[in-house]
Amino acid sequence: MLAPLSSSIVLQPTSLCNLNCAYCYLPDRDKNLIMPLEVADAVARSIAAFQSRFPVSLIWHGGEPLATPIRVFETLVNAFELLRRRRLVVHELQTNATLISPAWCDLFQRYGFRIGVSVDGPPEYNTERVDWAGHGTFARTLKGVDLLRRAGIPFTAIAVIGEGNIDHPEAIYDFFCRLGCFGVGFNIEEREGVNINRPLVEGLSAGRFWRGILTAWRTNPVIRIREFERSFGYVRAVLENDERSYSQRRIDPFPTVAYNGDVVFLSPELAGLKNELYDDFKIGNVLEHSLLDMFRKALDIRYVAEFVEGVEECARVCLYYGACGGGQAVNKLYELGTMAGTETSFCRNGKIRLLDAIIDAA
Repeated sequence: MLAPLSSSIVLQPTSLCNLNCAYCYLPDRDKNLIMPLEVADAVARSIAAFQSRFPVSLIWHGGEPLATPIRVFETLVNAFELLRRRRLVVHELQTNATLISPAWCDLFQRYGFRIGVSVDGPPEYNTERVDWAGHGTFARTLKGVDLLRRAGIPFTAIAVIGEGNIDHPEAIYDFFCRLGCFGVGFNIEEREGVNINRPLVEGLSAGRFWRGILTAWRTNPVIRIREFERSFGYVRAVLENDERSYSQRRIDPFPTVAYNGDVVFLSPELAGLKNELYDDFKIGNVLEHSLLDMFRKALDIRYVAEFVEGVEECARVCLYYGACGGGQAVNKLYELGTMAGTETSFCRNGKIRLLDAIIDAA
């Protein structure tokens, strides 16, 4: 049930983030730990050995990527340039946008980066995104967004939805329509990493949020909603008697390569963490073993094997499995205490309530 290759790899160019968001899951975001070129070179060699017909998405994330000195970052990116020119990789980057400059925009354009901006809505609903001095960051984010727009760089957005903004779906949707992004994804706040003490969003609140977003989008469908596109695809497959293309899909190992070359599978949030059951979650290090070798031994690693068991149980008992795919490893760990669990708040708030809202509106 585990796929032999991955379609995406998360790369952590630095552990440092210039922001200190209230809900952040990263344990080392106050440390300036930068990926050496040797790690990027090793990842590039691993990808070359995939011999895949499809490009691998390299997602630069995990810290604020633009906190990496730009010359260092470009050196890391150049490690993949031959692969990019052969259309074997594409670059993606998730940023808080506060450090964007004309020089960064030039780099994004030269290497064909797909950009995602993290912002939670208008200023009154973006209050969790603060810097290390506790100051708001909204104006700085919009300044970076303006530079992207002036440079003609298309971008998407990701918003974290929690207690502070979940009751205002219409205002949030209107904000993203005006922001200039061509699409947005909504992450209902979850317990993961070092973010384990904040209250979970209630399912009824999540349901109201999705219904509000759906109503606003149907009234003014000018941007893409990531969750709607995924759910509409599933509903379409069911109506066309092709539900098996969703219910029988294999689990992507989804590796994250930390700044030092350590690799975790399934959830980027596991990088740098330790747990009594699963130790440090490391599958290996790219300076010592190829990603292909790690894929081959993945099911010998306890947390990976137990996650697969849990997904298989989801497929057996959950009516929403085709739409959900079995949930996220890190949520199962922090909510249920085991990777082998089934339903979590991620499933209820991000999948079940979403699909219910779509079906109710049909």
